[in-house]
Amino acid sequence: MSLLLPPANPATRPEQVTATLRDYRQALGPGRVLYLLDDSTSMEDNRVWSGPGRAKDLVARSTAPIGPEDSFGVWGLSPGSAANHTELVPFGRPEPGPARAAVGRAPAVNKNARVLDGLRDGLSELRSGPQGPVPRLLVLVTDDEDSAERHRQDVHGGGG
Repeated sequence: MSLLLPPANPATRPEQVTATLRDYRQALGPGRVLYLLDDSTSMEDNRVWSGPGRAKDLVARSTAPIGPEDSFGVWGLSPGSAANHTELVPFGRPEPGPARAAVGRAPAVNKNARVLDGLRDGLSELRSGPQGPVPRLLVLVTDDEDSAERHRQDVHGGGG
């Protein structure tokens, strides 16, 4: 009995295989994750801020699988004194336990969240790191109260 094999695809060049394997290894390697957390009082008012399964708990728990070679940070989107955000966990390679505790201690801030500015700053932060196929993830956690108002302004020509 003979085995019939389907026709082979064109031969793959060695440099193609090398590039594919390199990209695969890098995708499994260190990544960069930045959490943007709406820390405005509307999050508290809408009861999505504290407690099991709520905003702070979800962000804190989702940092658990981040590896020791990964970089991550958590920004509060209510503006600080000189920025569009506050660093709840500075971007870098923080220890997971203290990082989760810092998120858990974060208070709601009596200011509107600057969601769009935070997204722009967050994307800039992620782009400023290593080049190449480094996995990057920007996670936004919001009740959409502040970003919905900005969207209405932009749609009606009132936003800048």
